Amino acid sequence: MIKKENLLLIAAFVWFTAGIILLLRGLMSYNAPFVTLFGKMLIGILAGSLFYFFMFRKIVKTHTQRILSMTDEYQKMYRFFNKRSYILMGAMITLGISIRLLGIVPITYLSVFYVVMGIPLIFSGFQFVINRLSGK
Repeated sequence: MIKKENLLLIAAFVWFTAGIILLLRGLMSYNAPFVTLFGKMLIGILAGSLFYFFMFRKIVKTHTQRILSMTDEYQKMYRFFNKRSYILMGAMITLGISIRLLGIVPITYLSVFYVVMGIPLIFSGFQFVINRLSGK
């Protein structure tokens, strides 16, 4: 059991790690000249930033409020997510692996998507740390 505030650090680690994995997978999947690579990266970073500001920021806030409003001071480590979030995460991972293995989407597009999804996850990881340090 850990203090409920420290669940924010576990969430930060999980989200940041997932973001780094996706970002690296996306970067290593690029198979294009530098100019095209730069353009795809720019699109990925811009779109990922928009995803963070319009969607992921709200999700981080919701999880932070849920964690900090828990009545017991000490919680089990897995409580950084609720049941719905675990189901959603499992579904997204399964869908992502299936799309990649089945070749439904060409890797040139999939690599941009990896960057687009990696950026907001990394930003969210940082936001969880900031929330923990500020006590929000």
